[in-house]
Amino acid sequence: MVVNSSIGVIIKNSESSLYEINFGRRLACPSTTQRVYINKDQYFEGISKEVWEYRIGAYQVMEKYLKDRKGRKLSLDEINHYMKVARAIHLSIGLQDKVQRLLPPQSYHFVAENL
Repeated sequence: MVVNSSIGVIIKNSESSLYEINFGRRLACPSTTQRVYINKDQYFEGISKEVWEYRIGAYQVMEKYLKDRKGRKLSLDEINHYMKVARAIHLSIGLQDKVQRLLPPQSYHFVAENL
């Protein structure tokens, strides 16, 4: 079974437990495969390294979501939510890049100094 969405994230289901998060000691950062494995057979596909490493405060968002659910099975709602978060982060990265290109470099230093 494949759950697919227009946001480009897919989870592959095999004969093992349905969407069970059992990634061992550490979740791996997606590289060229853009896959985040949640167990040895199942993964989300389409997660870029930039999306995976995106942080809000001290939290790496995509990793934290899965770590908080380790040892249990994801519902379809949780899978869809994870996919929506991945898409939102992807769009946020794009918007942040556009803003940085529009603002002169001096404005970054000014803002940072006044914080």
